[in-house]
Amino acid sequence: MITASAPEAAPTDEDQTREVSIDDLIVGRPLTYPVNDTRGRLLLAAGQELTRLAKRRLKSLGVHRVCAHAADSMIQNLNQIELRSASSLASHDEISAKLDHVVEQGLFQIQNSGPAVRDRVRQHGATSFDRELQKDVSELRSETQAELSNLVKEALQGRNDTGGAVAQMAAQFLAQSTEDTDCVLSVVLEAAKKPDLADHSLKMAVLAMAIGIEMGLDEDNSRRLCVTGLVCDWGMYKLPDELLNADRILSVGDHLQIQKHSQYTAEILDRTTGLPSQTAVIAYQVHERPNGRGYPKQRTSERINICSRILNVADTYTALTSPRAWRPALTPYAAMETILRMARTRDVDPDVTRSLLKVMSLFPIGSLVALNDGSVAQVIRRNGNQYDRPIIEVVQTADGQPVPLENRVAIDLMMSPLEVVQAIATPGSEEETWCEPYVMINRTLR
Repeated sequence: MITASAPEAAPTDEDQTREVSIDDLIVGRPLTYPVNDTRGRLLLAAGQELTRLAKRRLKSLGVHRVCAHAADSMIQNLNQIELRSASSLASHDEISAKLDHVVEQGLFQIQNSGPAVRDRVRQHGATSFDRELQKDVSELRSETQAELSNLVKEALQGRNDTGGAVAQMAAQFLAQSTEDTDCVLSVVLEAAKKPDLADHSLKMAVLAMAIGIEMGLDEDNSRRLCVTGLVCDWGMYKLPDELLNADRILSVGDHLQIQKHSQYTAEILDRTTGLPSQTAVIAYQVHERPNGRGYPKQRTSERINICSRILNVADTYTALTSPRAWRPALTPYAAMETILRMARTRDVDPDVTRSLLKVMSLFPIGSLVALNDGSVAQVIRRNGNQYDRPIIEVVQTADGQPVPLENRVAIDLMMSPLEVVQAIATPGSEEETWCEPYVMINRTLR
């Protein structure tokens, strides 16, 4: 005789409450359930909207782990997420056709509606960074990377209202950049211990915004540029891990697979609310090249949005200075030298490259250089059009002694007998100092 087994009990709300990192809490929407500390004490009530400021305050109180419901946290691994199956080839073609129409009709031009942000950026001259601002930027960088990863996971699961949270991230970095662009770039572009797509997107976005500000964009367009940089590679998360982490030089077939991410991104952004206008079309063109050798449509410079051309240069610099499974990073100087060569063949936009040089200098912000007296210095600021004479701080004396942080002094090489004699790699890194011309383009691809 067959006996009926007792039905399994439905999971309760308590079953789905677990201990998570505070960085896994979802920012920008009301909490579905209360959030407690690990001892069961209430921290945030149900219905309360979790803001970045609230998360930062909790961290300042020493709260790094909380008990939260699964509905209010993003603890899934990307490999465990069931991607939306609605992303059929037809939908890709439909969205691409819509974006292509915008481009072909010339409806993608960027115009300022307000004053240039450049006019209100503070100039600091030969001064060291404010340590409190450095700390604030560093904290914002860490928070943004964690939240950006979560937002991508949510978008892949079908959440459509993530644009507002991304726009808030861009606004915060814009505010800090007007306070001290050099300081922000120094912190954000610092090599990550575990570089990932979120790290790459943030670096590209902030660097692109700095270039756009240098080129005279207003606040709306500068923010639009940063937002697009944060989201333009979201389609990469739909590619196989074995391709993204391949420890070999990519094949032609691999490149074709990677190029599909532009369409995947377009699909995600097409249904995402809260993004600035033209975000989708700018993202769609980020990997086009002025000489027509880019993708997805091999368009030339006059048919590529200026914001896309800016992001393309920022993306290239970020990729070259970041390690991949199959090759080490270039030194910042070698990356700049490579991009200058690429500008001659119009693999990147020459005008944007010129602005990158103004923003970062020939010896880029954050990089190390050897001086003519035998000491080693770190570049901390650009110095106008004096690309080879940036503002530096000596970090190691000529006899090899490290200079404590509190004893470092900013030096304007225009006003000093000291000269840069060589760019050097970061100690302990495997940075390369030269990129062979024939592998330039391949090195910029993931």
